Amino acid sequence: MSPGSHQDSWDCSPTPSRALTPKKEVLMAPHDSMMSRSPLSRGITRRSFVGSIGLVAFGGLLTACGSDETPSGGTTTGGGASSGSGGGGGNIVIGEVHATTGPAASTYKNYFIPANIAVAELNAAGGIMGRQLTENLKDDGADPAKETQVFRQFAEEGVNFVIGPNTSTTCLAAVPLATQSKILNLNVSTSDKLNDVASYPYSFLIGPTNTPAMNAIVDFAVAQGWTKIALLHSNDTFGQQAVDPITARAKEKGAELVSVVEHAVDATEMTPFVSKIQEAAPDVVVCIQALVPTQTAMFNAFQNLGFDVPKIGTTSISSETLRVAVPAEAYANTYAVYLKSFSYTATEQVSQKNLDYLKLVTAQAGNFNGLTTAGLVYGPYDFLHMLKIAVEKAGSTDTEAVVKALEEMDPYDGVAGTIKFTAESHNGLTDDALVVCKAASGGDAAKSQGGFLLERG
Repeated sequence: MSPGSHQDSWDCSPTPSRALTPKKEVLMAPHDSMMSRSPLSRGITRRSFVGSIGLVAFGGLLTACGSDETPSGGTTTGGGASSGSGGGGGNIVIGEVHATTGPAASTYKNYFIPANIAVAELNAAGGIMGRQLTENLKDDGADPAKETQVFRQFAEEGVNFVIGPNTSTTCLAAVPLATQSKILNLNVSTSDKLNDVASYPYSFLIGPTNTPAMNAIVDFAVAQGWTKIALLHSNDTFGQQAVDPITARAKEKGAELVSVVEHAVDATEMTPFVSKIQEAAPDVVVCIQALVPTQTAMFNAFQNLGFDVPKIGTTSISSETLRVAVPAEAYANTYAVYLKSFSYTATEQVSQKNLDYLKLVTAQAGNFNGLTTAGLVYGPYDFLHMLKIAVEKAGSTDTEAVVKALEEMDPYDGVAGTIKFTAESHNGLTDDALVVCKAASGGDAAKSQGGFLLERG
């Protein structure tokens, strides 16, 4: 990236971006009214959930009654025969892609929990079209090179519906084959490219994609009077995709982007990069990193340099894993983009529906020390309940029919907020679903429910 008159760009050999697939047509159909509410709004209690817990084997990779290894090396959980996601009378298989090995495993180790909860609830309520759901978990190690093999295995096994992967780089690597195989998948990613419906008609998102998140960050900074903004980002897709929207939004809001510094995605010595940012004397630093070890090294560098400046990041910067790894004084002046539905103020509290959901999460997660919250308050739980409505509306597990039903579905009252897919946008959350919160407020045991609820900044 070429430095501008007010920018200091530091190139650390970024990973090349992957090309997009050719555009395809997307199904269009007239709207059909469907009233949609989260099952927690309809009175499913923790007791009824726990009573159904035997219907699925919790814990993803844990060996449990009814679990068996699939030929592809994934793990299938749930009772009864499995026949993929397609037609027939067997179970409907929900594929899941998570990093359970490799350097990112500690960051993403609990991301399967929302899907576990939804599958248990759906099975307890009779499944989808009378068919039980089975989870098929595959480990990608957060390695984009493995996604072709993972999704080829799903296609060979007849799996129509997949949750994951969990990073922008891996999602972008997976989506061409998912599209080719007509696998409907919920990407746990911030990449705006995954919402290109014409190119990726089977790709869905429920969460803050990059541009709305960066807009929220810049707007919050300017509202605080922090108009000299620096950007410190990793050299993967997740980090690089922040540059253009922050640059554009800063210009639009009359702010100045005084420094842009890039570092290796897995850097564990961050002092040179933070020092470079410090030279520009910014009012605030936007920090875009995905891996907890790198984030920890970054906060330590800020503290060791005596560089006490506000820091704003995406949801991952508010994780419990990071909060317990970083000295409190280094973390105190940190903010995170978060879901409004899981945030609170002195006068506005989190809904009972969302508190009930968190009770289900804590029942599985147990010890919160080391727990990453980001994946636990976003899309999989809501998406699987929406999938039930769509499949039963379509009367089929055919992915094109289900996509059409999802696009025509009325706004869904989920734990992530109000979710609405359309033929033009497969990201179900609107920009006003996002707020900026005090990251350290997750450490307030009485108010945060184990780090899940954050106080708005």
